[in-house]
Amino acid sequence: MVVLQQRLLAKALYDNVAESPDELDFKRGDVLTVLEQETSGLEGWWLCSLRGKQGIAPGNRLKMVTGLVANHMRSHTSDFQSLDKTQQEWNRRSWDGSNHK
Repeated sequence: MVVLQQRLLAKALYDNVAESPDELDFKRGDVLTVLEQETSGLEGWWLCSLRGKQGIAPGNRLKMVTGLVANHMRSHTSDFQSLDKTQQEWNRRSWDGSNHK
């Protein structure tokens, strides 16, 4: 079965060094896919994915990318390749919302 999913994207405002195995490492400017906000009752933490890895990230280090939604088709085998491609494209562009209106 294939499910069409829409995921919001968020840009990292700061670097984040994981302090637990459940947390994601990311660099300023990385674009993460937001899977869930306020995940598992953890206030201020979002469930995200980046480069094929999934984990929690501090929401105060991320900024939602307005008007940008990652559309991808995903099977039950959790194929994240198309999603990673979208993230890589945005990371290469080094897009900064403060410069674009």
